[in-house]
Amino acid sequence: MTRSTARIALVAASLAACEGTSSPGTPVTDTAASSTNDSDSTAGPGGSSSGEPTTVGDTEVEPTSDATDTAGSDVSTTLAPTDTGDGCAPDGISCDEDVAVTCEGGVIVDEEACEGVCVAGVGCLDCEPGSVSCDGDDVVTCGQDGSVASVESCDEVQGLECQAGQCIGSCAEGWLSGDHRGCDFYPTVTANIVSSEFHFAVSIVNPGTEPANIQIDGEDDLQITTVVGGGEARVVELPWVHELKEVGSGSRVVGGGAYRLRSDEPVIVYQHNPIEWSLDPEVAYSADASLLMPVNAWGDSYRVVARNSWYEKLTQAKLPGFYAVTAAEDGTTVTLHPSPTGSAVMPGPGVAASGEGEVMLDRGDVLVVFSALAQSNPSPNDLTGTGISADAPVQVIGGHVCTFVPHDVAACDHLEESIPPEYGLDTLHVVAAPAGADEEVATLHRMVRIVATAPGTTLAFTPPINEAPAVLEQPGEYVELGPISMDFVLASSAPVLVAQYMVGGGYDGAVGDPALVVVPGVNRNVETYEVHAPPDFPESYATIVAEKEASVTVDGLTVTDFSQIVGTNYRVARVLLGPNVDGHHQIASTTRVGVSVYGLATDSSYWYTAGYNPSQL
Repeated sequence: MTRSTARIALVAASLAACEGTSSPGTPVTDTAASSTNDSDSTAGPGGSSSGEPTTVGDTEVEPTSDATDTAGSDVSTTLAPTDTGDGCAPDGISCDEDVAVTCEGGVIVDEEACEGVCVAGVGCLDCEPGSVSCDGDDVVTCGQDGSVASVESCDEVQGLECQAGQCIGSCAEGWLSGDHRGCDFYPTVTANIVSSEFHFAVSIVNPGTEPANIQIDGEDDLQITTVVGGGEARVVELPWVHELKEVGSGSRVVGGGAYRLRSDEPVIVYQHNPIEWSLDPEVAYSADASLLMPVNAWGDSYRVVARNSWYEKLTQAKLPGFYAVTAAEDGTTVTLHPSPTGSAVMPGPGVAASGEGEVMLDRGDVLVVFSALAQSNPSPNDLTGTGISADAPVQVIGGHVCTFVPHDVAACDHLEESIPPEYGLDTLHVVAAPAGADEEVATLHRMVRIVATAPGTTLAFTPPINEAPAVLEQPGEYVELGPISMDFVLASSAPVLVAQYMVGGGYDGAVGDPALVVVPGVNRNVETYEVHAPPDFPESYATIVAEKEASVTVDGLTVTDFSQIVGTNYRVARVLLGPNVDGHHQIASTTRVGVSVYGLATDSSYWYTAGYNPSQL
């Protein structure tokens, strides 16, 4: 006889012995007992009040202790569920470890071994509703209906493992600082006319003490691994992605066009386009660099900075500005909102000639949009101010293939910089000029663009700038100042995006050429930076913006040569970064400081912001 059959026979015998009871377990009122019985007694399933076991068939049933008689009160006798060995409830589903036991009237009518979990009163489910658990190195989140709602893999390349329902490790998202240090990056080639003999590259700086194991994946199953020691920097050259490097026929999506760089310790990554200034006897002529932000610091809303399409009369060269959008999640929908100057673009799949569009990207895909070409300077076609929104975080890099700055001053150079998401913009900026490489030129001239993100944004400059407007009326509207060499503080009524463009060497005869940098707001600055200055460039500098009270060191040496910005609490120092083997430099301060790094060479330059924390106030 099976366990279930024995239980049914036992309960059937109990039913035969119970008079006046419709079903086992239902309270029965013994009226006679309530009026005549003055002694403490318990009525068992067989009606006996002796307290002794009652025999039902050939089975003894213990007396219940649920009902007692006290003077002047009714005595209720509850028929307890028949002891079937496993405590089967009268009705419903109970769990015997991972077995769901269904009872009706105290009788087991079904038993089911659960592949997932058993939940009392419900039965077999895939998982415990609302729970988060580990399945190997996968984090499994359970929905309220008991089915698996999501599965997140803890990335082994980033040194993560699942514990207590979450990914644990130095690179776990909740453990990262939210600034420019991270473990998951997407280096992205941008369009440049430089010879392919030069190299696109990333410089990886490890600010920690533990070695960082690096893996870089690219198209055609390319995989590069390396180790960057604690407190060290390493340059890794990467093949050009020619679909991104060339302008070609217009705007496009390049599937899997971005590299993916992962680390098992937080690192800092800059990309160089290209890394060299010269490959004797060849000179690059067209170079720039960008800070790359880790995926955990990306956003879903941006404003673009680029530059007008450029037309060179002598050679009749026509070169556009661009922005490049990279996704980290499959099925990311990107929507384009052209600014007044960005409504003429080179069309492509999903991108209209008006600059409007909606494009879906998978992880590692790159959408590159070029401004429409023109045969005049200055061209009206300029992507600056264009809005980009997405339903998942993306990376945006803005720039230009190669252009004059200003448009009528030689020489042409590549521009690019990673753009902060709108949530990381600020209302207070210190805008400082770069140093001049010549003794006669203390600071270089540059152009400054200020892009509004909100209507009616007011602007206040200290010291005052005569040609500067007091208000930007609409989101995406921008003002350009310069060429100007003075340092100043900008206060705005709403967050703005601020960019600086190094001018061509032909402007004041100084060494260098156009380059682009984005200026983080004062409230986004941090206290320490680890930077990389390519040793190939003849001279590299750091411009440091600090409050009066700050004590700042570069490579352990105290910086003393600060200049005060009149009418403010801010000072600026421009420090020549001494040559070293790997180009690694450390900048530290007792308070938050802003740092940009740039290199100057004959007919070439690069410029990037050293870092910032977009989530910091």
